[in-house]
Amino acid sequence: MHVKRLLRERHSHSKDGESIFLRGSNNDIIVSALSNKKSRKGSVLVVRSIRFVRWCVGVWLLVLPLAMLLSVLFIFMEDDLSEGGTSIHEKKMSWPSTLEEAKLYDLQALEEVDRMYYTVRINTWKRLPQLITSLDHHSQCEGVQVIQVVWCDEQGPVPEEVLHHKSGKVVVERHEKNSLNERFHIIHDPPTRGILSMDDDVLRPCLAIDAGFFKWINSPDRIVGFDTRVHIIDEKDNRWKYGYLSTSEKTNTYSIVLPRFCFLHRDYLHLYYNALPRQIYSKVEFEFNCEDIAMSFFVSSLTDGSVPLLADYWAVRTLVKLPSSSTISGSPNHKRTRDDCVDLFANELGLKLGFIAVTARHKSSFDYGYREPSKRK
Repeated sequence: MHVKRLLRERHSHSKDGESIFLRGSNNDIIVSALSNKKSRKGSVLVVRSIRFVRWCVGVWLLVLPLAMLLSVLFIFMEDDLSEGGTSIHEKKMSWPSTLEEAKLYDLQALEEVDRMYYTVRINTWKRLPQLITSLDHHSQCEGVQVIQVVWCDEQGPVPEEVLHHKSGKVVVERHEKNSLNERFHIIHDPPTRGILSMDDDVLRPCLAIDAGFFKWINSPDRIVGFDTRVHIIDEKDNRWKYGYLSTSEKTNTYSIVLPRFCFLHRDYLHLYYNALPRQIYSKVEFEFNCEDIAMSFFVSSLTDGSVPLLADYWAVRTLVKLPSSSTISGSPNHKRTRDDCVDLFANELGLKLGFIAVTARHKSSFDYGYREPSKRK
């Protein structure tokens, strides 16, 4: 032990000069130390090292219980936020659970980033070549912030070229349930409020997409679509039926747009999943069809029966449809199923009173779809 200061009564050196004998006023203290300066410095370092180790142990004993307590609290908070398979955003927002509540809900206002960028959500099913083509193309659009791929686990593991896409913009959102309702089920909140909902086999030029996007930011409470369809009222039994694109073009009217390529507010996806009437939700799940009609009618019901808006006509006409051997529309009962959906959904959403198809194409290639009534002074 090194002793800094001792009251000495006397001292004497041993014969070999290696030991020093000291006597205190109350106790005899014998200290053995090397007499050279190097050894004394070493003793000081040893003492300081021991003190440092003791200090570290003390701090660790103080911090460890606190860290364990915080870890337990975090686990309980995480379990509570993820309860029921809902996202943290869904839990925090307390989304409406009925149609009536959804009609009273105010959409979140757009921020600066929402006026510059949008998020692409691609629904895909066993069409990898088409998906890769779509990712390669749309990731080059300057307005695209992120591309979310809605991936159902039933189609197998996510390919590396999708999971680690070269653009760095692709995020895979994995869903256990195989249902068309899942395309509107947000698990990971997109970074923007503007969503470009699309299928994996549809392409449009970036400039055409921007035309739809800039129209949407002026009316974020509406859907801005690129694909028109129309409901038809059967005069015999007053049932509503589904009119294809050919019917829409022939009559120059529309009342439905398809989410295979359309802009809409992120909140509508949350509202669809939480507040859509369960009979409609179950119909989509059972038929594996009609989720596009459901979303279009749902937003119309939340906006006082307003029809969706359309992108400029020239932008709509730029459609590139990638060839595919597997399509839902190829099934033999497709038309009958969609007829039933249109009639059921219109009833459930209260659209049969006052909801009418409007003129699609006007004189200008830029003036397409619903026009607000002119205000005369």
